[in-house]
Amino acid sequence: MVLAGLARIVRSAGEVVRAGEPLGAMGPIAAANEDNLNEIPSFPATEPAQALYLEVLRDGRPEDPAAWFALDD
Repeated sequence: MVLAGLARIVRSAGEVVRAGEPLGAMGPIAAANEDNLNEIPSFPATEPAQALYLEVLRDGRPEDPAAWFALDD
């Protein structure tokens, strides 16, 4: 998995993480709270929108993750 656009990264490449564990934080670097990485920082409404780039690779080839985000009917 490739992520780009995080202001702060708290994991290393190749590190195994469990579901729900933070990989980093969006927004200004100062917004990430090192003491509580699970805390979601709040930003003022005037803060510009941030963008996160996500690319999923399987065996080095891109894979469409759309099914992961599909809503159950």
